[in-house]
Amino acid sequence: MTIPDLLLIEVQKLKTAKEIWDTVCAKYEGKSITVKIDLRHRMYEMKCEDETQVWTHLESLSRIQEKLSGMGGRLMDTDLITIISAHSPGCTNH
Repeated sequence: MTIPDLLLIEVQKLKTAKEIWDTVCAKYEGKSITVKIDLRHRMYEMKCEDETQVWTHLESLSRIQEKLSGMGGRLMDTDLITIISAHSPGCTNH
């Protein structure tokens, strides 16, 4: 396998496979957390301004939820319901 040049520069000075593996994992796991936070933030900010676009809005939320699930960061159903009801026209809390 190959790794990006910038990562290669970072790990080439390490002496053991464990040190290299730990460095690679730390680099990519840190990015994963940042990406999950960004995706959640985007979901909470999304709004459906046009009642004719509700389906498109729900599909967008669903795609982001799928990405989060694939990263182990799935939103709880109650959070997803809150997002949908708060930002979609015609949705009310009963």
